[in-house]
Amino acid sequence: MKRDANRYFNRPAGQSGVALIIGLVLLLTLTILGIGALSTTSLEQRMAGNMGDLNLAFNAAESSSEIYANYIINNSNFPRVKNMPEGWWDQPGYGASWWNGSADTFTFGSPIPEVSSQPRIIVEDAGLFTRDSDVIGHAYGASGTEKLRLTTRGTGYSNNAQVIIQQVIAKRN
Repeated sequence: MKRDANRYFNRPAGQSGVALIIGLVLLLTLTILGIGALSTTSLEQRMAGNMGDLNLAFNAAESSSEIYANYIINNSNFPRVKNMPEGWWDQPGYGASWWNGSADTFTFGSPIPEVSSQPRIIVEDAGLFTRDSDVIGHAYGASGTEKLRLTTRGTGYSNNAQVIIQQVIAKRN
């Protein structure tokens, strides 16, 4: 029993398959647009994650810095270093391994659970002492105002996000 195959595949008069080709081209175009939208969304999600990581690093550094600044203002016994090179925080030798391994840096306050490493602090003697008589110089027995530079390094969820905050504190003696 042989069937007539042409009966199933014959095109009706006046149709040449253009609608199929146009449909496939539109489907291909929509697929490319969908893939582009997914790529953009993925990139935006990574950017938002990195911004959240950076914000966490900033908040960790800022909170530790403020807590320790208040400690310095209210106490006279705290560690400090002298003779750090100008701009040292931005030089190659003072990266994450120096901050975590140096005896000059320390942590202070309650641990922050979300960060990859706790904020580290260093206090520098800025070398300026203003006596009450407005004479500038070092006179470690006189009353006046001492200037200190407080530098804090904070990290986010990963060590890739790093923020360094500095503030100068004028401490009354």
